[in-house]
Amino acid sequence: MNIQTVRISIEGLSPLLFNRKSLMLDIKTDANLQKVKAEDGLEYENRIFREKAHVNAEGFVVVPQTWIKRSLVETQRQNACPIKPPSAARKNATMKTQLNAGFFCEDCVVQYKGSGFKKEDLVPYRSICTIPSTGGSIPVVRPMIPAGWTVDIDFQIISPEVTESVLRELMTWVGIFAGIGEWRVSNGGQFGRFKVL
Repeated sequence: MNIQTVRISIEGLSPLLFNRKSLMLDIKTDANLQKVKAEDGLEYENRIFREKAHVNAEGFVVVPQTWIKRSLVETQRQNACPIKPPSAARKNATMKTQLNAGFFCEDCVVQYKGSGFKKEDLVPYRSICTIPSTGGSIPVVRPMIPAGWTVDIDFQIISPEVTESVLRELMTWVGIFAGIGEWRVSNGGQFGRFKVL
């Protein structure tokens, strides 16, 4: 099997928003992340918002590889995506299978103004979320990186149908129509839009 390495660099056109789902597991085991009785909801959110970001062992904020793969596969569900597999026999064929199994990549450190973005530099983004079960609302604070962030993604390509040019074209499509991260463009949000450098 021949593995080709391709680096694609992207630059954020809109802020990047985080909401690490595994934080819920950490809250159960780490007393420092649990809500104190004296805190109201907003005070608690302000105290722990940085814990909602994805961070590596060195304390740098990272874009998880799952975000990249999920957004690439997501674009294949959008009927307007013009990129088809070279061996497509059907008119409505997509690259979904090739993207699910045809490459892998690692988590990528987010750069901002030429250096790695640290957890303590995250900016709070405050909003109100509706609770579906009750119809009520609660304040939430998410960690955010302002527009202008950059990420270098090293793809390890194992499918002959996922070429460098196809991957660049797909990533351009992702940057415009899907985005990455929380409340990204494809989910009706305004975050995570980027351009391929």
